[in-house]
Amino acid sequence: MSLSVSNLNLTVRDGSTDRHLLRDISFEVGAGEILGVTGPSGSGKSTLLGVLGCLQGADSGQAILNTRGGAIDLTGDVSGKAGAKIRREHIGIVFQQPNLLSSLSVLDQLILVTRLGRIWPPSKIQRELHEAKARELLDAVGLLDMAARPVGALSGGQQARVNLARALMHNPALLLI
Repeated sequence: MSLSVSNLNLTVRDGSTDRHLLRDISFEVGAGEILGVTGPSGSGKSTLLGVLGCLQGADSGQAILNTRGGAIDLTGDVSGKAGAKIRREHIGIVFQQPNLLSSLSVLDQLILVTRLGRIWPPSKIQRELHEAKARELLDAVGLLDMAARPVGALSGGQQARVNLARALMHNPALLLI
C-alpha cells in the first residue's frame, strides 16, 4: 500500500473572500509508514483527512491509494455510493467523536461494519469469521471482557478504543485518525 498526494487544493467561499483550506499539498506515504499532520486550528488538517477519506472533494490535485488490487483515485467521483464503497473496502476512519450506536453492544459495533453493503443475511461461516475478527480486535485494544456491554456503559476512552477497533475491522489499506 502507498498513498501519493499531488498538488491538492480546496478553496471555499467565506462571505466575500476565498479561504484556501488546502493549497498545493503534496506528499507520499509508503506501506507501514505513519504520517502526522500538525498545525493550528483552522489550518486544514480535518479537511485534508476528509478529502483522503472520500468524505469531501477537492478543487484540484490528486490523491491515489495504491493497493494490491490496483490504484484508487480518492479525489475522483467520491460522492455518494462511490465514496462509501471506497471507505467500506479500503479506508478505516477513526472519527474524533466515536459515533457509536447506543443500542448495540461493543461486539456488535464492530460486526455491524462487516454487514454494510453486503448480501444479507451473511452465511454462518461469515458470521463466525466476523465475530472472531471482532473479538481479536477487542482483545488487542483491551476490551474483550466488555464485548457484551452496551457502549453507553463505557468511558470515553473505552469508546475511543471501540472506535479504533471498528475502523480496523475490514483490514483497511489506509487508516485515518
